[in-house]
Amino acid sequence: VQAMYEELGISDDDLDNLFDTLDIDGNGELSVCEVVQGIVSLRGPARRSDALFTKMVLRNIQKSMREFFLVSLRHMDTIEQVQREMVFRSDSLCNETRRESEAVYDI
Repeated sequence: VQAMYEELGISDDDLDNLFDTLDIDGNGELSVCEVVQGIVSLRGPARRSDALFTKMVLRNIQKSMREFFLVSLRHMDTIEQVQREMVFRSDSLCNETRRESEAVYDI
């Protein structure tokens, strides 16, 4: 990655502040537009190397989103399992309470 920055002509000083430089609206998150606009502001008009860098950044974002999606699905499965177990236990408790009440009142 360092070699890529050097090839793009991004100095060490720029690297230190790269996130802040790219985060145009200051919300602590980077959008694709902010990354592209940030690269242009660091380098001037877009060149082939800028397009390659942007493509690499976008692939990394896509990979992160896929991983997030898969983790979210696993968490959803776990939540559904816990929910089913809670319903089962609740039903069991209600049935047990009803049987105890019937036994006490000889219903």
